[in-house]
Amino acid sequence: MAAPSLESNWLVQIPNQSGSHVAQARKDSFAEHMSYNKTHIEAGRMVLAGPLVEALPQDGQPPVITGSIMVWKATAGEREMLDKWLSDNPFATSGVWDLTKMECTPFLCGVRKGL
Repeated sequence: MAAPSLESNWLVQIPNQSGSHVAQARKDSFAEHMSYNKTHIEAGRMVLAGPLVEALPQDGQPPVITGSIMVWKATAGEREMLDKWLSDNPFATSGVWDLTKMECTPFLCGVRKGL
C-alpha cells in the first residue's frame, strides 16, 4: 500500500499585544478582519482559525482572549505570502496582534476532516 500524501501546512499562533487597548481594538477591527480573511478562506488556504483563550469559558462567562491561532494550507515557497497577509491583517495594523512573538510552525497534515 502506498503511503498517503501529506499536505504542507503552517500552524500560526499569534499572541495579543499587552495593554488595555487590545480588547477594544479587537472588537473594533473584527468585521474588517473577517472580511480580509474571506478570500483566503474561500480559496482553501486558511482552513482553521480562532481565538486563543486563557481558559475554556465556564458558566456563561466570556472568554479571556489572549491571541489567535490558524492553520494555513501553504507550501514552504508561500511563506512570504503568508507573512505579508499577517502583517497587513487588520488585527496587526490595529494593534491587536504582537507579530514579534508570532510562532509559525510548518507541519504535514495526514488527516483532515471537514466540519
